[in-house]
Amino acid sequence: MHQQTFGGDPRMDVAEILFDEAAIQQRVRELADAITADYGPLWQQEPGWSLAVVTVLRGAVFFATDLVRAIRLPVTLDFMALASYRAPGRVQIMKDLEDDIRDRDVLIIEDIIDTGLTMSYLLTQLRARQPRSLTLATLINRSGLRLAHELPVRYAGFDVRDLFVVGYGLDFRERYRDLPFIGVLRDEVMAEPVRTTRFAHPSEEEFAQLLEFYRIRWEYEPRTFVLREDENGNVSAGFSPDFYLPDFDIYVEVTTKKPHLMSRKLRQVEALRLQYPNVRIELLDRAGFDVLAKKLKARERT
Repeated sequence: MHQQTFGGDPRMDVAEILFDEAAIQQRVRELADAITADYGPLWQQEPGWSLAVVTVLRGAVFFATDLVRAIRLPVTLDFMALASYRAPGRVQIMKDLEDDIRDRDVLIIEDIIDTGLTMSYLLTQLRARQPRSLTLATLINRSGLRLAHELPVRYAGFDVRDLFVVGYGLDFRERYRDLPFIGVLRDEVMAEPVRTTRFAHPSEEEFAQLLEFYRIRWEYEPRTFVLREDENGNVSAGFSPDFYLPDFDIYVEVTTKKPHLMSRKLRQVEALRLQYPNVRIELLDRAGFDVLAKKLKARERT
């Protein structure tokens, strides 16, 4: 996994604390009181009523945990995870709800809402499941950056317009989520270069992003396998699989469903398997990306 590593205590990377632990907990209690007041009448009127709380992974977990414990109402908990790709409007549900929300009052808890485009996609998906109501609670509300303006943001912790913040679930390159406060990183930390990979095709980048989401380590085009040599021992045909997943000792070649490309890559994979029987390799198109990732993560847990 391509991830920049900083040294020492992560608190030393923080230039300024915007909201300390006490301020965050005070604001969480205020939001919980507002939610309790708004939904309390439903609880009193309807026996068996409960608020369906949906937390968006991963960043909202800290906020959601504290908020739900402060709400003085019966609640049910469920979780969703989304992957946003660089192309506008490209969002994929990585983990879906386990509960039915039909005719339920649903509160979505998010860590940060800025443009609102990803949340707009999620709301469209959830409205199709016919809940009775849908409202949003967000820790950070970047209202000044909003592009999707019809979001039901009823509960907002802090409005931070122009600063990139970390802590209390918010991350920078998957670090700093565990800080108990919300702060701003030092400029030199934000400016640290990240190793970037130049992918040959957008589908390869999409697969890499999926692996990153599932925290599966990967290497891009790690080696070339010799498939054929001429009479002088020079390599006349070789094959470089797109990815290697070191934790699972498996190579992955990414393809599309175009017949000519699929046929060529299938021949290469079959030749590799024949000449290197101990090498494990998968030939995948987009439909198989998520299937493989989930299968590997399930194997990792056993």
